[in-house]
Amino acid sequence: MRIMSVRSGPEESVTHSTHHGYEDIQVVRLAPRSSMRYLRHRANASDLVELVRETQPELINLAVANNRAMTLQCLHAAHVTGKPMVTYRGAIGGLNVLSPIDHAIMRHRNLRRVIALTFAMSSAWANNPGMRLLVPPEKVEVSGRAIGIATVGKNERTKIRAELGIAPDDFALGSIANSRPIKNLEFAARVVAGLGDSGKPAKLVLIGRIDETTVQRLKNLSGDRLIATGFKANAAPLAAGFDVCVSPTRRPGEGFGKSIAEAMIQGVPAVSSNFGGACDIIESGTSGFLLPLNEQAWVHAIGQLFEDRKQLQAMGAAAQARIQNHFSKEALERRNRNIFASVIEEWRKMNSAAF
Repeated sequence: MRIMSVRSGPEESVTHSTHHGYEDIQVVRLAPRSSMRYLRHRANASDLVELVRETQPELINLAVANNRAMTLQCLHAAHVTGKPMVTYRGAIGGLNVLSPIDHAIMRHRNLRRVIALTFAMSSAWANNPGMRLLVPPEKVEVSGRAIGIATVGKNERTKIRAELGIAPDDFALGSIANSRPIKNLEFAARVVAGLGDSGKPAKLVLIGRIDETTVQRLKNLSGDRLIATGFKANAAPLAAGFDVCVSPTRRPGEGFGKSIAEAMIQGVPAVSSNFGGACDIIESGTSGFLLPLNEQAWVHAIGQLFEDRKQLQAMGAAAQARIQNHFSKEALERRNRNIFASVIEEWRKMNSAAF
């Protein structure tokens, strides 16, 4: 089985690799050479058509989420060369039911599957009449996202906590995210204040871009128990310094919740809103908690972990195992292989029936 995976990147290149029984021709292409948001550039489109004809894949896989221009280029190549195509969506929303461009893309004959990162995304589409018309349920598959960062050892964890300003005895609730309204950081600050009021002092550690006005507001809400580090490059391993990862996102929730999964791979249990992509990642009560946006519910659940460090440790181990077993690169490649094989077989039958 030969798959062409088209990705975005700083330069054009073609590599070949094998993943769980299929050959993957990975094409890294420049961003579309067009100033028009939705129009494919003629040079890019013709280059891709020639590459498909040269390598003869059985399927074109656009491994880039939410990029209409690149989707149009790949769809053009699929149409001209008679290949089936698979694409991704990386957000619960992001599609416009009133857009003729989106309808032309999603309902095109050659686009056989739209891969959602989570069941929350596919459910959101299926339960919305307009979205269901735009993305027919029979075209939707759920694959997930691979979490491939290395785990941090005990000594390195101690070093990370010191660098973040977390004292050895601190109970640290942490989040890695830039400040945006959907992240709901004010809620996390109020939860920290509630824990302090109930005799369970905790620190709120926020890694990411937050403006000074927001930092001051969060300090006021948390009772000055805030550690705001600002932006840090390659921040994912720093989640190992948290005791609990917190993600009180507002609706519609995370498309996937990558920062949650990256904390869990470090053995850190996660507490998140009980909607959105986090529901695919966290097993509530086992590897963390999925809770409504009710401050008392969060104070109670996190307070349990504050008091029972054995439960905290057990949840952390379950969190790490959850990511290793379900969101590893190998697990993702196996799921994708099954999707690709199904699409290729479907395409063969459909085209043989036409003749």
